[in-house]
Amino acid sequence: QTWGYFSLVKVYRLFASEMKPWTQSKTYGEFYSIEAIYPKEKLTPTLEMNGLLKGEDLSQVNVILHILFQVPALTDFLRKLSRVEGDVLTEFVRLLKSTKNPENALLLKRLMERGFAAFKGTRKPDAYICLQELLETIHASLNHAPRPTQALPKDEADYSRWAVIQKGKDASIIYDIFAGHLARDTICQACGSRYRSFEVCFGITLPIPPTPRTFEKAHSMEEMLRNQLGETVVEQYPCARCRRPCRAVQKKTLLKHPNVLMIHYQRFDMTAKRKREDPIINKTSYLELSGVNYNLFAVVLHIGDFNNGEFHAFVKPLHKGWFLCNNERISAVEDVPKDFANYYILFYTRA
Repeated sequence: QTWGYFSLVKVYRLFASEMKPWTQSKTYGEFYSIEAIYPKEKLTPTLEMNGLLKGEDLSQVNVILHILFQVPALTDFLRKLSRVEGDVLTEFVRLLKSTKNPENALLLKRLMERGFAAFKGTRKPDAYICLQELLETIHASLNHAPRPTQALPKDEADYSRWAVIQKGKDASIIYDIFAGHLARDTICQACGSRYRSFEVCFGITLPIPPTPRTFEKAHSMEEMLRNQLGETVVEQYPCARCRRPCRAVQKKTLLKHPNVLMIHYQRFDMTAKRKREDPIINKTSYLELSGVNYNLFAVVLHIGDFNNGEFHAFVKPLHKGWFLCNNERISAVEDVPKDFANYYILFYTRA
């Protein structure tokens, strides 16, 4: 017992000595702030962009607005609308046209809370889920496509036929800018049957590999993209010919490349209720995907743990430099920080 007591004391003293410099240098608020990554002396306040008030935990809504307001094809279309339908779209357009600086997006958040699944439960809303639901809501308000005369087939080998039916079902500026077409080719390993299906995708979610990495040997975004869009093994695929779950090989192919590509790092593990902060190496300014070139124009960072923290946005407007959007504070910066452990969503536009 005496030996155990002295061992605990030794471990405690060692831990305290290691943590002392950290506790003296950073407070809790500083650790969960953008200043921990981008020091204030490197920020240049600017009035070239309008800020958005922070009140009532609006960071996840503000970063979405800061980025969507820098998509010229979307903003030019919405500014010219003579009639706007839907409460969410009406408030979105009002914020877009507003010259007030800073503006308050609280009403938009209240409207989103009524019907968005991202705001259900006690956990802080996720910016990526909010973005997906906001795009779908705006699309529903702008979609004036006639009711399709035929339903989309579940399995269809002819992509051109599927694309025509899909375009007749969903026609809006949102789909023209953000939507891509993904093909799934599945081969049953038991009987050799081949199945092909298509789906609309808003962005690509990249699961972080289970093996943790360090800054010395970080994950590669190119490798993660190859794994997501390459061949994967499906253990329990419902084969129609075998009439039972079978082992199958599935390959995903991006057939229609979106004009704005969103890449989402799946950092939040809902089962373990933790955030993966594995470093990820990526081309910060240029990406080539299946022969299509993209340029980076926005980045969302999440700084904090699973239950706490805030979202921040770095945006690069057309023909301008980079800006840090920290709610109502907009600052010009030299470049996106090389902090690969907090990258959450990357936005690319076709070159």
